[in-house]
Amino acid sequence: MKNVCTLFFCLAMVWSSFAQITVNTTTLPAAGDVLEIAAVPVDVAITTTLAGPNQTWNYESLTGGLDQDQAIVPASSGSAGADFPDADIVVDFFGFDGYAKVNPNSIEVIGVSGEFAGLALPFSTRLIDPAIVRRAPMQYNDVYSDDASFGVAAGLNVLPQAITDVINSVNPIPGSTIDSIRVSYQIEQNQSVDAWGNMTTPGGSADVLRVSQMDVANVALEALVSTPVTSFWVDLTSLIPPSILQTGTQTFDYEHFYASDFKEPILSYQSADFGLFTNVQYKRSIPVGVNEIENIANDMHVFPNPVKHELNLNLDNIEIGTTYQIQITDMSGRLIWETTQDLTTNNQFDVSAIEAGLYHLRILNEEKTKGGTRLIEILR
Repeated sequence: MKNVCTLFFCLAMVWSSFAQITVNTTTLPAAGDVLEIAAVPVDVAITTTLAGPNQTWNYESLTGGLDQDQAIVPASSGSAGADFPDADIVVDFFGFDGYAKVNPNSIEVIGVSGEFAGLALPFSTRLIDPAIVRRAPMQYNDVYSDDASFGVAAGLNVLPQAITDVINSVNPIPGSTIDSIRVSYQIEQNQSVDAWGNMTTPGGSADVLRVSQMDVANVALEALVSTPVTSFWVDLTSLIPPSILQTGTQTFDYEHFYASDFKEPILSYQSADFGLFTNVQYKRSIPVGVNEIENIANDMHVFPNPVKHELNLNLDNIEIGTTYQIQITDMSGRLIWETTQDLTTNNQFDVSAIEAGLYHLRILNEEKTKGGTRLIEILR
């Protein structure tokens, strides 16, 4: 019995030496956050693993990642922000602008805007049911499933003549005319937190959870066909050429790796053809000893924002007289303005000499143990 207990204790010690984490609510992005990622511009080969605990992933050999900050834009700054006053941020949603609410435990898309390029048809509409795109907390073996849908209708008279000619040419009802069309999106999303372990990328190492995700999108196009007797909807999905609209069912497979310390995925990629992966992104820099570096972005309050002349920066929980480096950079990361000074609870900076646009306001203390970034907009 003693030998058995000793073996069990040793196995337990080995198992517990690798960290199984919980991705908590502090990892949910909010308006003003800046996600610091590197994007690999080509499809690459990645060795994937089966589901399971206590894994090691080494993707340090990923090369060619381009620095690409992603600002989390307030919904009010989006082109269709007025249509969704209850939204907080704008996110990518199947290639469209998704207007999302940031809830205590999730980010859910409530509306979408964009353009069906082949139809030359702009639109802005609410989802019938919200689509959850991020959750927290997340733990190993969590499973999620969600459905979302939206539809857009338009009279044929608002479409370019070349488009209406194509749609009329596939009308399957002789002697009838097409008055209008409607496009419907049905989206099914399945996520499984199916693995945990330690990951290394060119940005560094971190303990992570892996979320395997499969999205199934079904796109249909119907036409309202009128005859001398009646009108009815006809499904043209199989008849519309892809140059007009990519209809039918498409499946997208992703893997995302999240740590408990960051709002960016440590690594994210999408399956492509021929065993390759596309849309490969990784967190640009993972500080050594992340638990010793405090992100104080939530303690940074900037106003007015947008701003024309004097920008106020109020800081919560600051040690009075602490020296900080303050920078303003443009969206490409180019340094526009910089100063170093002792910050207090209330601080003010003159930005009247900076051109109009979106910028990042960054602060970092001289010990490099505290720092944060907020998105600001300068008006002229």
